[in-house]
Amino acid sequence: MIKGMEMRKKDFIYFASAAVLLAASVQVAHADEVGVKESAVTESEAVTTQASPAPVVEAKQEVGAHQYVAPAPVTELPVTSSEVTKADEPKEETKPISEGQTAPSSESATKSVTGTTTFYSAVSKAPSGRTVSTLNRPQGDLSIENNNEVTGTFDAVVRNVVSPSGLKEVLIPSWSVAGWQDDLIWHKASLQSDGSYRATIKASDHKNSVGQYQVHVHYLDQENRRRYVTETVVEVRQSKPSGTLSIENNNSSTGTFDAVIRDVVAPNGLKEVLVPTWSDKNWQDDLIWHKAARQSDGSYRATIKASDHKNDIGKYHVHVYFIDAKNHRNYVTETITEVRQVKPSGTLSIENNNSSTGTFDAVVRNVVAPTGLKEVLIPSWSVEGGQDDLIWHKAVRQSDGSYRATIKASDHKNTLGQYQVHVHYLDQNNRRRYATETVVEVQKTTPTGTITIQNNNKDNGTFDVIISNVYSPKGVRAVQVPTWSDVNGQDDLAWYEAIRQSDGTYKLSVKASDHKFSIGTYHVHLYYIQGDDSRVGIGATTVQVENKSFVTRKQLYLKHISAREADSQLGRVLKAATNLIGVETGTPEHLKLVKDYNSVYPLPVGYPVKSTDDWCDVFVTTVFQREGLSHLIGRECGVERHIQIFKNLGIWNEDGASTPKSGDIITFNWDQDYQQNDGWADHIGIVEYVENGLIHTIEGNSGEAGTVKRNVYRIGHGNIRGFATPRYK
Repeated sequence: MIKGMEMRKKDFIYFASAAVLLAASVQVAHADEVGVKESAVTESEAVTTQASPAPVVEAKQEVGAHQYVAPAPVTELPVTSSEVTKADEPKEETKPISEGQTAPSSESATKSVTGTTTFYSAVSKAPSGRTVSTLNRPQGDLSIENNNEVTGTFDAVVRNVVSPSGLKEVLIPSWSVAGWQDDLIWHKASLQSDGSYRATIKASDHKNSVGQYQVHVHYLDQENRRRYVTETVVEVRQSKPSGTLSIENNNSSTGTFDAVIRDVVAPNGLKEVLVPTWSDKNWQDDLIWHKAARQSDGSYRATIKASDHKNDIGKYHVHVYFIDAKNHRNYVTETITEVRQVKPSGTLSIENNNSSTGTFDAVVRNVVAPTGLKEVLIPSWSVEGGQDDLIWHKAVRQSDGSYRATIKASDHKNTLGQYQVHVHYLDQNNRRRYATETVVEVQKTTPTGTITIQNNNKDNGTFDVIISNVYSPKGVRAVQVPTWSDVNGQDDLAWYEAIRQSDGTYKLSVKASDHKFSIGTYHVHLYYIQGDDSRVGIGATTVQVENKSFVTRKQLYLKHISAREADSQLGRVLKAATNLIGVETGTPEHLKLVKDYNSVYPLPVGYPVKSTDDWCDVFVTTVFQREGLSHLIGRECGVERHIQIFKNLGIWNEDGASTPKSGDIITFNWDQDYQQNDGWADHIGIVEYVENGLIHTIEGNSGEAGTVKRNVYRIGHGNIRGFATPRYK
């Protein structure tokens, strides 16, 4: 019994001493935490407050964002293990303590440990023998979520927020323990829909430090005072950048290989994957930082070419770096590969050796260009003249990967016999590399020439004729080009003599003004006057000629119509017709013409026109119909039947050799080409104007394509069947 009493006496002395130390430490803590964290309130203070309320102490000026000092250590009375809430047990609700009351001694204390320092959160219950007033204390529960070691990030989440003095912001200062507060950042938490506050902490913002992080919570109240609430410690881990590097497609023929990076892990973000590469030869004098391209499967690939590395062969060093979101370059991995390279090569064959034209094709297949390939060049020359006719031909790449050049004797002074044909590659460094060669026998037995139309000016009706590849076994004394328009047969035929140019071609210019201003199809033929004075035909072509300065497309021609007549029935018809120029068979505009024709009942001969039918008369009929002038010409889709309507209306003129007027209806019979033409009519159009003995028309379904277009005929043209003259007002 005495011994027990002595033990209780010792315990009393021990606890009394501890109480003295507690009081001293609390005073120090309060002094250090002014403006950072409120001190705890003792039981006696809580009772005293009822009788004489303590004055409110304003928070002192806070330290700078990167000068944050953690709350000072507080030495608490020792508690038994039963007084500490276990981590896996639910916390008891902290209820406010009214004046004059003390915290129940049975309530346990929840402590947060940082090193050897003991803290009590604002929501924790005080140990036995100590009380906490919650009436004016900010409170909140701090939890750590989404701790991701791949990204080095975590979320600090504050719930059950209580701020008696108002709340403007929730601030979460955090820093790594390793660097203490050299990486301190005050994060501003964002309000969530459930009333909690959340801030995402990134190791990349904290010098990529790993290990323990201090995370505190402060409230900024309505008076801009920063009030400490709670804190915790979290372990931050972060994966290092990594990836697997493999070498693929190591091609000794081309001296290339692919560096492929898979399984990419970039904790700090990824902007670029760089592949620095160099050959062992002269170490890093050929170092290139290749940028790898992202593939659809998430891998990254860079093609390395020996031609970019001074064509060095042997060992190559291949490293991999990641450029992170902050433009930091991070080493990942490396390897070594062997590069081998073969000489340029290819197979050369001669094809299409044509004795009639004196031409042949040089074809290069199975092309191997280890140092890269910009061009395939085929120098060729006749053996007879040595290299006095040497030409470097540029071969053209074909769809099958081969290269082809056509060699013409006419480009080589028309020399016949043996030709030397070589092949060279122009590499990426503009170096010419020999590949192979052959010999070919060239013969030429017939005259040759090629007609090309250039500079076809549709505004003024002019074009150039270029004659190339000019050759005749008998020689060529002169190049003649007879030319004429389709209008009125060959009544505008002119024999031109082409002029030889410095490049060996022959040239002449043709003007519509020299051909009665005719437009439409022109025929261009080619003849040679040979060395024996004989004339030989070589070839022919055609060209479409327009003269917009003479007749403006899609514009009403008003030269023969007064301004007063522009809005007349005649003017309306011509304008409607010109606005349809260019409409082709099968287009929406053509289909609308057919639809409009079929929309008026009764249909002529009860026949609904199809979109596949000939539609020249549909065009004429619908132009008048749209202008409300069907009574002037009637309605039909067949030309011969329409002529009968013209006769019944008293507007028909059987004489196809007569001169029509603007707005007249012109009909044609293609089976008869002389006047008087009284055959079956099979085409129809509208006369736009007549000038200089020429009839200018607008016709639907004209030409092979079936188009609304302008055409020109001489007065009295043999195919003209006759005219109808509507009684315009």
